Amino acid sequence: MSKRRRRKGRSSSRGYPRWLPLAMAAAAVAVIGGGALVAQNGRQATVIPVVTGAPRVAVDQELVDYGDVKVDTPIETVFRVRNIGDQPLKILGEPQVELVEGC
Repeated sequence: MSKRRRRKGRSSSRGYPRWLPLAMAAAAVAVIGGGALVAQNGRQATVIPVVTGAPRVAVDQELVDYGDVKVDTPIETVFRVRNIGDQPLKILGEPQVELVEGC
């Protein structure tokens, strides 16, 4: 009797590559996970206001200290601003930023 050798990555006896079912399963998981994320984004979280009867702003950080920075070095800072009141918060104009220079 002759021995048959199967090469790695070749088609199985069913006529399709061995990796195809795994790729199809991974694609199905990605589609289902993406659908779940889209469905969650449609819902709004219920937030209990800290202040009632007025808007109130809350900033995650009020002071940023970068230490010594060379001149003309671009710096970027991201602040998370939230309304913790139960009324609409309106921000009029640009926020004031104070640059404090050391000695």
